[in-house]
Amino acid sequence: MAGRCSWLRIWTALLIATALLLLCLLGSLPPWTRIGLILRIAVSEGGSWLALVGAAVIALAAIPGPRPRMRWAAIAAATLAMIIALLPLLRVAGNVRQADAALVGALGADWIARIPSEARAGMRHAPFRLRDLALGIPSGAVDESLLVGDGGFPPMLLLRSREVAGPLPIVVALHGGGWQGGSVAEGAACHRYLATRGYLVYSIDYARAPARRFPVQLDEVNAALTWIASRAPGDGGDPARIVLLGRSAGAQLALLAAYGERQPAIAAVVSFYGPIDLLGGYRDPPRPDPLDVRLLISDYLGGTPDQQPQAYRAASPLSFADRPRPPTLLITGSDDHAVLLSFQRRMRDRLTAGGTPVALIELAGAEHAFDRVPGGPGGQVSLYYLERFIAWAVAR
Repeated sequence: MAGRCSWLRIWTALLIATALLLLCLLGSLPPWTRIGLILRIAVSEGGSWLALVGAAVIALAAIPGPRPRMRWAAIAAATLAMIIALLPLLRVAGNVRQADAALVGALGADWIARIPSEARAGMRHAPFRLRDLALGIPSGAVDESLLVGDGGFPPMLLLRSREVAGPLPIVVALHGGGWQGGSVAEGAACHRYLATRGYLVYSIDYARAPARRFPVQLDEVNAALTWIASRAPGDGGDPARIVLLGRSAGAQLALLAAYGERQPAIAAVVSFYGPIDLLGGYRDPPRPDPLDVRLLISDYLGGTPDQQPQAYRAASPLSFADRPRPPTLLITGSDDHAVLLSFQRRMRDRLTAGGTPVALIELAGAEHAFDRVPGGPGGQVSLYYLERFIAWAVAR
């Protein structure tokens, strides 16, 4: 009986180790499909959990028993998987140095000192914490309400701390989803954290392509912003301090709304891996292209660049970056397979030339939508600087 148990233990360890190594290897390859993209995010941002599984396999295989070659094979496979899974942690220090340099270069060496001391006191003390990697981003008691306006836009989600008195600065968040999906629940951990830190957070929705095409989405976002500005005082918010925060497709809309001639003016805008140049994105898609970027863009704009040249220009934030705009924070991954890093750098350079304070945080090894794992290395580092940039913007 003991011999059978030993055989079962060894086979189980070898099978799990092999599957774990295969998962880590596939998650390290360029993604050719949506599943491949999900695997890359899982390995690059959630690799620590995979490493824990590897450690458990090593402990299981290390128990003396028959078939030593199988035991050592399991240990070797699990060890290699652990190394691959933990590599993203080694990039954290370099990402922090790059982010520090980018923000100092954009906002000045004393930018942190310009954040009120009471705001700095409650911020995250480190860009990365092992505790948050294991348990997620902590937040306090937050009330969530679904709001339905009368301005011709979809319902939105309002998040507010139960413990912080107003009037509060406002963060308006726009979800991603390739203009065809997503929901106001996206970014929940980040939004709950910001609400705990004393921001009134509105997570807004917009129409879906291809049934509804640009500029319908932008019109809805602008209508929602006008409604929020009129309603905010009753919710405990300050409409003179609004920051826009967008992810992917939502970042494209956030940038366009922030750069438009509107009142009240936007204090700042944050783009997580947002499409910057839709004409460039159509003509130079990522390779491989797991999301079929050309199809997403043409469905959104109603045709190809030859068919809809004006729409491509009007929908590209890059077109409006040649003059002073609200302070802008661009956050992206170096390995983004939906919006190429080169577009983000082009946006930074054009905004800088146009007189806009802009910082580009490039997270080495991070994939598109990396913050879907909020406690991962990319999610934590980006939240650390996001929080400080917003606090700086609303204190100006």
